Amino acid sequence: MKWKDYRQKILSTIDARSFFVDDFKERGLSYTEHGSELKGQCPFPELHPGGYDANPSFTVNLDNGVYFCNACRSRGNIHTYFMSTRHLSRQDAWYELGDALGIERPSDVDSRPAIDPALPVKWHRALMESTGVIRDILREKRGLTDETLERFLIGWDGERITIPIYDEFSELVNIRRYKWNSFEDSTKMINFTDEVGNTYGEDRIYGVEHLFDKNVKEIVWCEGEWDRLVAEQAGFHACTATAGAGNFRAEWLKLIRQKERINICYDHDEAGKRATEYLVDNIRGSLKIAVMQWPKQWPEKYDVTDIFVTEHLSSEKFYSMFKVIDDIADTQTVSLALSSNAKYAGRRIRVPVLVAGKESAPYVYPKSIRITCSEGSEERKLCTTCTLLTRKRTDINITAADSLMLKLIDCTDEQQRGFVKALVGCQAKCPYAEYKVVEYGNLETIHMIPKADVNFGFALRQEYVSRSGYCIGNGLPTNKKFNMIGYMHADPSTQKATYIFDQAIPERDLLDDMEITPEIHEQLQIFQCAEGQSVAAKFAEIHADLERNVTYIWDRRKVGYAVDLVYHTALSFVFQEQRVKRGWAECLIIGDSGQAKTTLVERLMNHYKAGELLSGESSRRTGLVYNIQQAGSKGNWSLMWGAMPLNDGGLLTVDELSGMSEDDLAKMSDVRSSGIAKATGVVTAETTARTRMIFISNPRNGRQLKSENYGVSSVLKLFGKAEDVRRLDFAVAVASGEVDSDIVNKAVSEMPAIEHKYTSDKCRLRVMWAWSRRPENIVFDDKAVTTILTEASRMGKKYSSRIPLVEPADQRLKIARLAVAAAACVYSTDDGTNVIVKPEHVMFVVDFLNSIYDSRAMGYDRYSADEFENSDTTEAAMQRLRNQFIALPFASHDVQDIVKSMYQLAYFSRNTLEDATGLDRDELRHLMQFLISNSIVEKAGLEYKRTPLGLAFIENMLMSPPTLDEVRAARQKRYTNSEI
Repeated sequence: MKWKDYRQKILSTIDARSFFVDDFKERGLSYTEHGSELKGQCPFPELHPGGYDANPSFTVNLDNGVYFCNACRSRGNIHTYFMSTRHLSRQDAWYELGDALGIERPSDVDSRPAIDPALPVKWHRALMESTGVIRDILREKRGLTDETLERFLIGWDGERITIPIYDEFSELVNIRRYKWNSFEDSTKMINFTDEVGNTYGEDRIYGVEHLFDKNVKEIVWCEGEWDRLVAEQAGFHACTATAGAGNFRAEWLKLIRQKERINICYDHDEAGKRATEYLVDNIRGSLKIAVMQWPKQWPEKYDVTDIFVTEHLSSEKFYSMFKVIDDIADTQTVSLALSSNAKYAGRRIRVPVLVAGKESAPYVYPKSIRITCSEGSEERKLCTTCTLLTRKRTDINITAADSLMLKLIDCTDEQQRGFVKALVGCQAKCPYAEYKVVEYGNLETIHMIPKADVNFGFALRQEYVSRSGYCIGNGLPTNKKFNMIGYMHADPSTQKATYIFDQAIPERDLLDDMEITPEIHEQLQIFQCAEGQSVAAKFAEIHADLERNVTYIWDRRKVGYAVDLVYHTALSFVFQEQRVKRGWAECLIIGDSGQAKTTLVERLMNHYKAGELLSGESSRRTGLVYNIQQAGSKGNWSLMWGAMPLNDGGLLTVDELSGMSEDDLAKMSDVRSSGIAKATGVVTAETTARTRMIFISNPRNGRQLKSENYGVSSVLKLFGKAEDVRRLDFAVAVASGEVDSDIVNKAVSEMPAIEHKYTSDKCRLRVMWAWSRRPENIVFDDKAVTTILTEASRMGKKYSSRIPLVEPADQRLKIARLAVAAAACVYSTDDGTNVIVKPEHVMFVVDFLNSIYDSRAMGYDRYSADEFENSDTTEAAMQRLRNQFIALPFASHDVQDIVKSMYQLAYFSRNTLEDATGLDRDELRHLMQFLISNSIVEKAGLEYKRTPLGLAFIENMLMSPPTLDEVRAARQKRYTNSEI
């Protein structure tokens, strides 16, 4: 149980009436009850003049246990009352109450002491007794009456004006301290810090009590404590964040949505405008929304205080300045696929889309046009039908509601002027009408696809379409989700369904707002290891269920484990005090045809309802990263982002990877490592592509894995370059014959039934939980860090980086990524907030990697062992090679001349080596056999090239030429051995 839930449970469990009535009787305090209210003497006499509440002023709401004293202004709840009257610390008071009620103590602790509830009373009294400039500032600059100062307990601590902040439990949680003559924004308003340095500056809502009060149906949301106070003084229920317009916590949205109406009045500046758009977008559709319409003539930076203090407006006038956003009722939300239906023509609609691309340059169109004529005459035939004959001037304002806008773009100046004149009845070539553009606007051509759900997948939509349209404005970002609001028209030139949008409201990902409720926490606990159960046993339990009830593919669990480990990685985390920007993982599943690789992955993806599956044979780099197309009569260039950036933050599976060329795979390299897709050329842009990747492929050469000496070699052949293999976090090999055919062909009825506990909804919820964890939510146990470093070093020594699935410099981060995923898979957490990585998660990952790398199909261990042996450059190894080389039957040839010839040939064919050394065919055969068998050279296309071991050997020979006696001894030994 979390600390906040612990407090809530205590306050909701205690019977407030019994608590206060019993306590008042024990203290001998007089009281009376009136319905749900208790009124009596204040139990804090020290806060009253004379030490006595002569006129009973203490009131308790018996429904929620909140109290308030009208005389000393003290306020609080059952906890603050218990803490103050018993002289306990904040934490001890909670524990005594909780223990008395039999409530389990919370797993987390907020050990900060309570802010003394008497401080606001003390400082308020100091303010009200002051006679200096402070009261004048509050009255004249802030417009606050003494009644408001008393109501909200505004005070003076000797240095700053104080504003007490209470939470939803009516507990004092902060005191904002204001310095009116500070010229630094960062020091003008600061948070309370106690004498030992404890800070209390968390983002909070000042006025949060209104959001919890069911009787309050409507609120004003403003910017800053002073604006909230002056709005309250004007008779409104007002709220504000204590940290400015740019700091808004997602969990507050749920509270706001419970109201019937919100009036948004952020400051009159760019920051206020952005904050308004964010709030409107995130609560739209759940309540009536009204937004302050700031008069254009009013200065920028105006706020609520200026409305009442500077402009002296009444409460009624202030309220009338809010404009209700009526498109909630009048604007219908339709999918992109259905939005072209003729019934929506000319109607205002909202279309949720993902802007996948746009043209490189926007149109410039005449937004406001003025046509004047002072020469019109009834005697001219041209003028008799012209509206300017009597009106002399016509102003035309073009909006998204006018399909005529489409006539004003993609045309010449002459065509544009002629069309506008025709609108007012003028002849296109009339010399008397003067045409003037008062204001221009931008119109961007955008390319849209249906908005991805929280599952980030595009293949699971009801209907996939791709549409182009226009958006008024400039600089709309691509690869982002928007609610586009505007009109669908029949294009006057082609009659095609065409969109003109005048609003593009960015949509916040549902994952950003994901709140771990007790219900969600309880559901996810099914994935936790039982007491005494290992991580490996839990994985086996989960995948036994999925194998029997979802995939129906037997004995391929290592593929299922691989899918889970990629799915549940985090986008980023902190490891050893360093931010790991790439927290997401990639894996390759390589194997023979007919092994159900794709089927298994696809069925798990469908079960998790997350991610997109794409075929590599039908894809290129242009489909995965970006594509630039030239289209239209003017040949305009358009940028379209590919599947990787469109699945940013999600998961993409690329099937049949061998269908992609090595060049296309290499071009994806930067995107895979950085998580940023960059378009270059006629259109330059970049966007995030933090995409979890699962690659599925057969070996590129079509051979079966078992025909390879080492299956791991197929991985390098598939990607072509070692650096592209290095970006994989791991690879799994699936070979034909690994699973007995009798097991493969077993009927479902022959397999033992397993209760289906790990349902689609639960598995999807687990994925969403993992994807919503932020870097600060990933916590590594100290022992886990030590284990990661130890095992990374061990694996770096075991596996060769010649094929860099394991690279000593990277392996600690690869293990860390997958350990986070393993911890998320088994819901390793205390309260649902943090993923806690422990040594057992690390060891599960290490054991899994060792098992798949040491398998017969992969053979990474055997390859590495041979590679280490063949790359041994120790003195003993060099001497062994030296003895073998000088013992070769080179007849009359000088050994050192052959070495010099080999040194000059970094790449060579057999014929080239023969020409350079002068060896005959038989001698050349012995030499090549020696070079190849000892890994001194290796194949490079049609030629051979020196290996690092080969270069070391040749340099050793050059630096220390063999003596004649040494050559004779070696050849004699070879001759003697051959005789034997």
